[in-house]
This record gives sequence, C-alpha cells and structure tokens, in this order.
Amino acid sequence: VYLGYGAYLGCMATYLLLLSGDASEMWGLASLASEPAVGWALATLATIFQIGFSLRFLDLPRLMPRTTWVLRIIQWANMAWLLVLLVLREHSYNWWYIGGNALLLLGVPLMLVIAVAAWRKGAPYAGYYLLGWTPMLVFAAALAANTLGLQDAEWAERGLALTAVLESAVLALALSQHAANRHRILLLARQSVERDPLTGALLTLPQIHEMTD
Repeated sequence: VYLGYGAYLGCMATYLLLLSGDASEMWGLASLASEPAVGWALATLATIFQIGFSLRFLDLPRLMPRTTWVLRIIQWANMAWLLVLLVLREHSYNWWYIGGNALLLLGVPLMLVIAVAAWRKGAPYAGYYLLGWTPMLVFAAALAANTLGLQDAEWAERGLALTAVLESAVLALALSQHAANRHRILLLARQSVERDPLTGALLTLPQIHEMTD
C-alpha cells in the first residue's frame, strides 16, 4: 500500500513539473522536458501505481474479487501500451497518446464506481479515497478528453496541480490512520499471546515459546 502510493506520488509530481514547464529550469530534468514520451510514460506509470494502490487500499481482493480482475486487466493494458511507447519511441508519437488517454478515460469513471461500491460494502477507507481522489480523477479525465479533442477543457491543466495537493493531503491522513490501526492490531495480537487465555495472567517467556511452538 505505502510503496504503491509513494511510487504514484513520485511519478505524478514529476509529470506535473513537466506539464508546468518548470522542469526545463531544473538540473536533471531539463533534458527531459522537451521529450513528450517522458511525460506520457510518467502519466501511464502513475495510473498503473494508482490502480495497484487502490486495489489494496480499498481491500478489493477480499470485498470484490471479480472487480479486482477487471482492474488488473486495465493495469496490464496500461503496462502493455507503455511497452509499445518504449519500443517504438518517436515512431509512435503521432498516435500513441490516443490509446493512453482512452485507457485513462475508461479507468476514471470505473474507478469511481468501484470506490462507491467498496464504500457500500464496508471498506474502511473508501470515504477518504472518494474525498481525496474524485476531484483528481475528474480533472485528469477532463485533461485526457481535451487532449483527444472531445471537449474544450484548458482549465483542467491549471487545476490538476491543486487537486493533486488536495488528494495527497487527504490520502496522507488516511494512510496515517491505516498505519496506526495496523499497529494497534499487532499490539492486541501480541498481548493476546502474552496472556493466559483462561486466567488472563501474564505468561513468562518460556511459557510463550511453549505456546507458539
């Protein structure tokens, strides 16, 4: 969960730097700013990591196993399309972005519907997910539609960075609660092992080893 979200943030932050034009003035990124494939690859990687994070964060393998397979297919489709870009490079610049944005437009509404369904099924952090990610996904979908010429949404590029900050703040709060809850569960499990199940008395170290063996 944490590594997936960290990888998503890294890709998204670098992509936004390239999109804003500030990367052209930064050491290490200036040479990449004029290469469109870099931005496309980062956006696709962000989508891949976002789907992987969502699967775990919303506990979809347990709550919605069939839906999990649908999302994994979309995730693998993004990986395959990214591989096309890496192999063909400049030969694919005229048409690659069409498939990439089409996959994004397919995944955004589906991800929101799945998050609502997970929330109804009792996923503990689905509310945070919807609050943080809905504006971000809407702006990303609008930007993809603008790139494909489906609608005029120049405002999406300006608002994407702001919604990314909002999404990061909300999900950082959710992840901190996720970590605290896991720590609490581990402590309770350890305490249950260290106490006699009948009397509740603390066990000595040899007794604990005997029970675990």
